[in-house]
Amino acid sequence: MKKSLVKTAVTLGIGMMIGSATLAAAAPSTVQAVLTKFSFAIDGKVQNLQSDTLVYNGKTYLPIREVAEMTGYKLFYDKEKKKIEFETKGESFLNNSNTSPSTTNQTQNKIYNVGDVIKTANFDIKVTGVRYDNKLNNFPANEGTTYAIVEFDVLVKKEPATYPKWNSIDFIDIYTLDTGAEYMGGTMSSGNITVNEWSSVAVGKMIKPGVKVSDVKIADPILRDRNYYTVKF
Repeated sequence: MKKSLVKTAVTLGIGMMIGSATLAAAAPSTVQAVLTKFSFAIDGKVQNLQSDTLVYNGKTYLPIREVAEMTGYKLFYDKEKKKIEFETKGESFLNNSNTSPSTTNQTQNKIYNVGDVIKTANFDIKVTGVRYDNKLNNFPANEGTTYAIVEFDVLVKKEPATYPKWNSIDFIDIYTLDTGAEYMGGTMSSGNITVNEWSSVAVGKMIKPGVKVSDVKIADPILRDRNYYTVKF
């Protein structure tokens, strides 16, 4: 369901509340601004943005896709209309404090192993493994967490309809830990995806040290249904 208004409890160190509606981009222009760092917290939990925040004319501008993902929404960009829309994907899943919505209503859940090639009408994908590291793309994990980095090869057969390019985060929907807990959405992506070519990419999810990912659930980012392809580690 598309949301025309996003409401979430987001607290910035500068005392800002973020409420975001469907946006339309104006004609581009050139400005002088300052890149800086602020304390960014959601429901009291400090988060690290991959990108610097921008201060212009007394106002602070945040990377909207990162903020949307942090607060439990997916962002869609219509480049023809220059319009940004948000789609809810459940609750806000931050620092492993919230579990994902129940997946019992999914219409299918096929099981695959590492190295299996999953073939669909819109994409083919092969998960090659999972590793654990304190950094991804030179960005450190939040204090008290580490990255579970799922690596995979993907062949996407169609261009995205509502935003400029595919991101590896678009394909991994749910992470299941060896504790039995499930968490939705990746924290950080690595690598670039080219349509109609095999691309080697990765997605990092911040989890507690010592915990392992037992499987991931892959979803079709074009159909956006609840038909999952589960890959066991």
